[in-house]
Amino acid sequence: ASRAGLSVVQVHLLSQQRRSGDVVSSGGFWAIPRVKFMMRGALELSFLALYAYVLLFKPYARITLAELVLFLWSIGLAVDEFYQYLLTGSIITHLSDTWNQVDFAKLTLILSAAVLRASAAIIHFAAIGHAPLYATALDLCRHARVALSFGALACIVRLFAMFSLQQHMGVLFLSCCFMWTDIKRFLALLFVNMVGFGLCVAGIASTLTPPSAPDNPRFSTNTTTSSDPADALMDSAEYIYSPWEPFLVPFWSIFGVMSGYDDRMLDLPLPLSALLWVCFLLSQVVLLNLLVAIMNDTWQRVKDSADEEWKFLLVQDMEEFFHLHHVPPPFNTLHLLRKIYAHVIADAPLSENEAHHVRGPLLTPSDLKKSLRW
Repeated sequence: ASRAGLSVVQVHLLSQQRRSGDVVSSGGFWAIPRVKFMMRGALELSFLALYAYVLLFKPYARITLAELVLFLWSIGLAVDEFYQYLLTGSIITHLSDTWNQVDFAKLTLILSAAVLRASAAIIHFAAIGHAPLYATALDLCRHARVALSFGALACIVRLFAMFSLQQHMGVLFLSCCFMWTDIKRFLALLFVNMVGFGLCVAGIASTLTPPSAPDNPRFSTNTTTSSDPADALMDSAEYIYSPWEPFLVPFWSIFGVMSGYDDRMLDLPLPLSALLWVCFLLSQVVLLNLLVAIMNDTWQRVKDSADEEWKFLLVQDMEEFFHLHHVPPPFNTLHLLRKIYAHVIADAPLSENEAHHVRGPLLTPSDLKKSLRW
């Protein structure tokens, strides 16, 4: 089965190579998928190195040459991504790929930072002698750096695309993807559980009225004064805990944080103590062990079919390189802009495949996966 699966992969990739028209086009050697992968991988690492240099060593208060180069490079990546979308023909199909989703998130964050930087620069030059405008420009610079910082996470995630082409790393990556599905289901179950316990804890905590409540700044007070004992009792009931603190106790308890309730556990009323005990039991014992068991089952399933799953992942990843332009971004930006303009204005073909009406691959992804599993 392993040899049969490998032959199917080879047939599919060979059919893509013959039908893509890239190797016989002007790209020549540079249009070979393996060469494309190596060039784009090297540039991806260079982009990440520049990204790290900007975040670690360049101040956020003013734009620098390194940050400007980073933004221009990102524009080139955005043009290349838009070109791939036009080749796909559908935004839904394009974003159905995980790596395209990562690229979309990365470019959205970086270009948002670029827009904020440009806005800050305009305000800065227009704010001569106006201190409030300087403060606004500085806030925009700060927000731009925050967006740029989150974009670094997407850049790091994008590196897994290169690691997944190696079999052992690819199997681990597949396991993480399947486990992420399990984690999302677990988080949904945990969130519903924590909301229920949080509401219950907040409701019980609101009835607690320590004698020293008027001197405690964590309590709210009612300015109404009355000599009537009943009114005084009602006034004392206004001294309640902030509702968010007890509500968040079940959430923080997962990490061993009790939000100030650690020293008062033995003094809490029995209903509240019992409720917290049940909450800890469910969240830290039952649900977490359930997650471990589910992830262990997922890993076992992936491991049992690791060879077939990785080959299918390899075909999916390598198939993309048959359609990518042989010149990597940002060096292909002007050329792609010219092709996109000709395609939009004059309906010119974007690729050799479209120009010669080349048919698709011999095997569809569903056929390929069936063959691999066979």
